[in-house]
Amino acid sequence: LEHLPFLFWMVEAMQPRGVVTLGTQQGVEHLALCQAVSRLGLDSRCHLVQSIKGQDQQQGAGLDSIIEYNDRSYGAFADVMDCSPVKAAGQFDDGSVDLLLLNIDADEVELEYVFERWHSKLSPQGVVLIPSVSRRDPGYSAFREFDALLSRFPGFAFQHGGGLGLIMVGEQPGDMLT
Repeated sequence: LEHLPFLFWMVEAMQPRGVVTLGTQQGVEHLALCQAVSRLGLDSRCHLVQSIKGQDQQQGAGLDSIIEYNDRSYGAFADVMDCSPVKAAGQFDDGSVDLLLLNIDADEVELEYVFERWHSKLSPQGVVLIPSVSRRDPGYSAFREFDALLSRFPGFAFQHGGGLGLIMVGEQPGDMLT
């Protein structure tokens, strides 16, 4: 929750055409991005990618609530895609995503592997956000994968609230980010 004001600011600063959130966690980030697009009156498309298959009953009920709220409140410009983050990349044109939120469980899939599948989909102003880059729990590797991406692209991290990393992948980041 600590990073939601920053997400809103990112939408305002970037005015993204394409926004993709990979993974729901609790859906807060995707819905916050949609709210920002709605309140700012932007001509953006927002997509939440989450594989529904394999969800336990409690997770499935939570995801159903997110989908219902998404459809009711933001259905005109936002959708939920039922597939894996890697497979979803094939559904997007190269250069069509301005803001990509890698909100996936780093214990289950390597962030860098997912990033490489999405890299070509990012626009010239493309920005990637990676939550939880300050976590150092055993077996959790998001901070290492974020650091590896920082060696290739400019970016920074907020350390509070579990951390939030930002990577500027595009060659033309917006004026507000440089």
